Amino acid sequence: YLELEDVHEVVCLSYLAEKYFNRSRSWLYQRLNGNLVNGKPARFTQEELQTFNDALQDISKKIGSLSISY
Repeated sequence: YLELEDVHEVVCLSYLAEKYFNRSRSWLYQRLNGNLVNGKPARFTQEELQTFNDALQDISKKIGSLSISY
């Protein structure tokens, strides 16, 4: 998931894991890094990938709607 390299410091992945997946940060990192879990590389299901994309779009909309008033 090289696409996240530029934004992983901006997007709080632990927030994303908890809010959109009801999972822990370690669960998300295992899938992002392909860590071995029970002897197999952890991967996202197609449904989880859709949830991830939807979450990123949701966060993008929230950030895009912000402005600071003087």
